[in-house]
Amino acid sequence: METKETETAGDSSNRPIFCPVVITLAVMGGKYKPLLLYHIEANKVLRFGQLRQLVSDASKKMLTQQLRELEADGLIHRKVYKVVPPKVEYSLTERGKSLQPVLREMGRWGASHARYYKKSIGHWQKKVDAELGSARRS
Repeated sequence: METKETETAGDSSNRPIFCPVVITLAVMGGKYKPLLLYHIEANKVLRFGQLRQLVSDASKKMLTQQLRELEADGLIHRKVYKVVPPKVEYSLTERGKSLQPVLREMGRWGASHARYYKKSIGHWQKKVDAELGSARRS
């Protein structure tokens, strides 16, 4: 059986190029994952119902799937309390916390380029303007 070696950028061979950005995107990519990570970080601990309110566009099934993937990738911790009705809390792991600078920088980039791409950002406009103002002061 033949195995393919992975090379880094700059190699002139025809082998696949290893790009660590692909790993980052695979772990945090997903329609709601960055938003879930943002809300959990901002609130430290959130229950499922609170996340449903904060990410109201996501169906219950999609929210559950995204949370399971974040947990499987070691970015969030799921704590289940044995009570009736069931109580589940989500918090960031150390690995999840390590992604926060990446998310903040992505947010800054998105805020500063939103108008260029003419994307409708609706209710986020005030937050974007505030972020742009604080970025200019930094």
